[in-house]
Amino acid sequence: MLVVVTVSTGVPAVILSVAYKYFWQLGLALESFWCYQILATKSLKVESDRVYIALKNKGLEAGRKAVSMIVGRDTQNLTEEGVTKAAVETVAENTSDGVIAPLFYMLIGGAVLGFTYKAINTMDSMVGYKNDKYQWRCGEFHSGEGIGSTDDRGVISDWNGWKECSVYLPKRPL
Repeated sequence: MLVVVTVSTGVPAVILSVAYKYFWQLGLALESFWCYQILATKSLKVESDRVYIALKNKGLEAGRKAVSMIVGRDTQNLTEEGVTKAAVETVAENTSDGVIAPLFYMLIGGAVLGFTYKAINTMDSMVGYKNDKYQWRCGEFHSGEGIGSTDDRGVISDWNGWKECSVYLPKRPL
């Protein structure tokens, strides 16, 4: 984990440092572009729209298939309401992970801290929780827990994102 975070932070920091030092307009343009790329606003809209369109135009089975592309749970037995709830829940969570938290970190540290956050959050999504297959690849944190449990508890990255996001999202379960 430390190698990924170091590279994800160090490479942009060095590139931006050189760009700002020799041609500040290039540094500003590059950092602006990277900040835009760090945000996941378009993919959230596109994927949630696919679920809505599939459910509305093609029926429950198509809605289940579409929502299965964006959630980690079994969707085979979901009702229409269950498909809708699953889509709303994943959009709410990913609004925090993909928009609110990156904005917070970019606000305090620009693209460099945004890349640091994305590295940690992406490892949570891809490597996730410690299991027999990945226990040595994940590394161990806090009494033998994997990367996923570290990030989910907000020890490193998500606490502020969820804190900020909670202002905008419903307070009761769906």
